Amino acid sequence: MKICLVTGSFPEMRCGVGDYTRCLANELTKAGHQVTVLTSDRKEVRKMGDSDLRPKIRSWRSFNLWQLLREIDRINPRIVHLQYPSLGYGRGLAPNLLLPVLRWFRPRIKCIITLHEYAIFSWLGKLRLWLTLAMAHGIVCTNHHDRRSLRKMQSRALRRVRIIPLGSSVGSIFENAGVKGHNNLIFETMPELDRNKTWLVHFGTVMPNKGWEIIIQAYSQLKQEGRLVGMLVAGELDDRQYAYHSRVKAMIREAGLNEHIRFTGFLSAESAGRVISSCCIAVLPFYGGARLNRSSMVAMLSWGLAVLTTTPARPLEKLWPGRHFWTVEPGSPHALAQGIKILLDDPVLVDRLQTGAREAASRFSWSRIVRQTQELYTSC
Repeated sequence: MKICLVTGSFPEMRCGVGDYTRCLANELTKAGHQVTVLTSDRKEVRKMGDSDLRPKIRSWRSFNLWQLLREIDRINPRIVHLQYPSLGYGRGLAPNLLLPVLRWFRPRIKCIITLHEYAIFSWLGKLRLWLTLAMAHGIVCTNHHDRRSLRKMQSRALRRVRIIPLGSSVGSIFENAGVKGHNNLIFETMPELDRNKTWLVHFGTVMPNKGWEIIIQAYSQLKQEGRLVGMLVAGELDDRQYAYHSRVKAMIREAGLNEHIRFTGFLSAESAGRVISSCCIAVLPFYGGARLNRSSMVAMLSWGLAVLTTTPARPLEKLWPGRHFWTVEPGSPHALAQGIKILLDDPVLVDRLQTGAREAASRFSWSRIVRQTQELYTSC
């Protein structure tokens, strides 16, 4: 098939949707399809893999919709697959108008949309997507929580919904079987780390919903109790660009945790995978509870780590606390500190959770994701 993936972000832009699109494009290309990625005209964007990359779109505002259509006409695809939302779109309305316009003026093209975070959209954000969802030939939700939220807003769209989970953009234990479990990899990446500490890992963009205030307070408690434990963050703290990053940096400094919480800086997917795989326990204390549209959660499970996270608002489909991951109360520094101590003091539990994570990882494999995506394309 000739496929056009539309995304506002693409590596090395810092956006999980862009990372997901890169992996999806590469895997679809490996499966024999002709894939073009149409994305923002940004200096950070660069070609990764064998798919055709076209960083052409100057703006995603509604007045630039016609440039978007011209580029799609040049590609001449059978499938247009929109990734939504994406950091690169900004507040532009062109992505919201694209699929309806294609249905009206390019009826031979099959229109697909992947919803990455639908459940957390505001009422207005969901309203902006109403026409897009009504006109799409196929709708992908990455988890059942988003699908349930979609049912409340637009029940007629449910017959066109497929659940296709996220995949890890930084590799997995299956793709890198020889890498897992070597603590020396930490010190190759961060040679100044204290070898006397047990290092846990955190992955993902530093954002307010990731529970950073809770992490810092929990680590302050562990430090006061004399626990030799640190956190290695596979990511960047860029206080020049993000005000919240400046706040987190100040909180870490004021708590005296500069030697306990260390950031690697921005990493390639391969390097991020090496850092993640060098640890045994991951800490992800989301304020809203664990969900399977969290790419960092998927990455940690895909690498077979014992994941310490917060109790989901709703049960995760076919994943259970105590077997596939460990949970603590959201928003509680004391609960997080206790959870960390439980895992540090119980290697048998950690081993059981790692086994459960490896079991869960198979559902996030890219081979399975591509097979389900191809089935959606052919059924539309």
